[in-house]
Amino acid sequence: MERQEAQPVSDQSRLYAAVLFVGIAVALVVVALNNPHVPGNLPACPFRTLTGWLCPGCGSTRMVHHLLHGELILAATYNPVAFAFLPAFFVAVFPLAMIVVR
Repeated sequence: MERQEAQPVSDQSRLYAAVLFVGIAVALVVVALNNPHVPGNLPACPFRTLTGWLCPGCGSTRMVHHLLHGELILAATYNPVAFAFLPAFFVAVFPLAMIVVR
């Protein structure tokens, strides 16, 4: 079986990938600098506002905040499922990052 040559990446794909990564970086900085446990630091969750319950998104925000502060065990308690899938997320995102770098 012959190995196929990689298709060149279009400038539009590079732009989309770059915008995505800048957006993720900005979101991470906002979550890192604003403690989600303090009311008013981040926008109110519509699901929590309507029901009074914490949603998975709320738990993920708290998880990311604690991950960025190096508190792995505490992060795992807020959204264990998302925490367990983080390695798979990075494996999936790494090839996209290579599009921007090339």
